[in-house]
Amino acid sequence: MVDCLVAKHGFKLIRKELAKLPKLGDGKKHWLADTQNPRCLANVELELSNQFYTLLEIDTSDGAAKLSTMLLKSAPGWVSENEKKVLQRIMKKSLGWPSDYFKEQLGEKTYTGIPHPKSKHSGALPPEVIDPWAKRIVNWIGHTE
Repeated sequence: MVDCLVAKHGFKLIRKELAKLPKLGDGKKHWLADTQNPRCLANVELELSNQFYTLLEIDTSDGAAKLSTMLLKSAPGWVSENEKKVLQRIMKKSLGWPSDYFKEQLGEKTYTGIPHPKSKHSGALPPEVIDPWAKRIVNWIGHTE
C-alpha cells in the first residue's frame, strides 16, 4: 500500500521502521498467538506537498484484534521520538490505538483510523484491494488540508 501511495499519489517515503511491542505485566499480546514471534509496530513516514504523515500498523494477522491503520499528521520523527510511550499505551489498551495520547500531543483532527480491506486469508490481501485502501488515505488527507 505504501508503494501505491508513492507510485500513484506522489508521496515521498521518508522512513520505514519496525518496533517490537513490549511485554506488559503478565500479558502475552506482545507475541503473535499463532507463531509465537514478536508482534511488531510498523512506522512509515511519508511526505506530500511539504506535509508529513505517519502510518502506523500493528501486526494482528493472528486475529488478536481488529485494528485499522493509524494515520497521523505529525512532524518527521515524532513517533520514533515518542516510541516508548506510544508502544506502552498500545499495550495498555490491549492492542488499541492510544487516541487520547495522539490528541493530547498532536491536537484535534491530526489522526484517524483507516479501515483495512477485507481479506479471506489471515495476513494476506488480494492485490485489487490495495489501490482503494491507498485512496482512502489520500481522501482523508484531502479532507484535512
